[in-house]
Amino acid sequence: MTHQRISQLARDDENFPPVQQIGRSKVVDWVMARPYFIAHAKKAALRDSRRRPKSEESGNE
Repeated sequence: MTHQRISQLARDDENFPPVQQIGRSKVVDWVMARPYFIAHAKKAALRDSRRRPKSEESGNE
């Protein structure tokens, strides 16, 4: 993930974990960011069947 995307998420999403600035780049602690990205991946999977885990697809067919 680019530092530009981190900056964008930190600016636009109030639920994004805190960021630190190193030089001109913004960084985020992965331990804090992982739950955020997992939650977003689950929301994306609901919108796109190609992203759903195989176990969820077989139960919906």
